[in-house]
Amino acid sequence: YNLNYFNKLDSVGSSLFIGVQLANYQTDFDNLIDESIQIEESQVNSQQQNSGKNDIEILSAQADYIKPLSSHFMAEFGAKVSAVNVDANTAFFDLQDGEVPQRNETLSNNFTYDEKIVASYLNFKGKINTSTNFSFGIRAEFTDYQLKTSLATELPIEDNYLNFFPNASIKKKMAEESNLYLSY
Repeated sequence: YNLNYFNKLDSVGSSLFIGVQLANYQTDFDNLIDESIQIEESQVNSQQQNSGKNDIEILSAQADYIKPLSSHFMAEFGAKVSAVNVDANTAFFDLQDGEVPQRNETLSNNFTYDEKIVASYLNFKGKINTSTNFSFGIRAEFTDYQLKTSLATELPIEDNYLNFFPNASIKKKMAEESNLYLSY
């Protein structure tokens, strides 16, 4: 699902964009696995059933604002929030002729993953002359995630951190079909 709003705020080019996106994926599976292994003179045959369900939900919302500060210079500001939730369950069962299927705990796994990211940016763009453009700015992102699994340990894997991403670029038109770019 998407819901977007865009508004040109004035005659000089100021604008506002707001968007929200939601995606949800669900899959169920049930597979029969036949395995035949031959080592020298010996052959081993086995069967397993693999069944499970995966649910993935992704939600994001963003806002972007552009404001011309002069005829050759503009500021851009924006923010985005996103959340991802994954719930995955996989069960393996060993199958023997005529016996009740036995759950294989070594191969079976249930896990959940939750991630949240909050980001914002400030960017400036401009023209030095008719053949030279520039931009510079910074983006900050805060990430928080947690993974829980039924394999190995019951302890969750989790972390949160803040990162900054500066950027700068310059573009010079050298000829009709040639440009020189420098960026960081």
